[in-house]
Amino acid sequence: MENDIEHRLKKLQDLIDIQASDGNWNYDNYMHGLLNGMYLARSVFDDNYPGFKDPPNLFIKDKEILDKINNGGISYEKNSTSDSNEI
Repeated sequence: MENDIEHRLKKLQDLIDIQASDGNWNYDNYMHGLLNGMYLARSVFDDNYPGFKDPPNLFIKDKEILDKINNGGISYEKNSTSDSNEI
């Protein structure tokens, strides 16, 4: 039984290592929360404080959106049947 738990903890740690990589955990709020949830799951098994990761100042996804806005990369088509500029 102990060996099975150790094996599962090793698998969980492997997943945490992937999720904690740059570009993964800091892509958006969801991915950040996923990493902290994995830390919490590990703490249930090893009885250590989860050591939650603080969010970055700016998520990668938000930076990508800001770059598009600042570079004029976001556009919309004007509705040809209306005078309004609906997106």
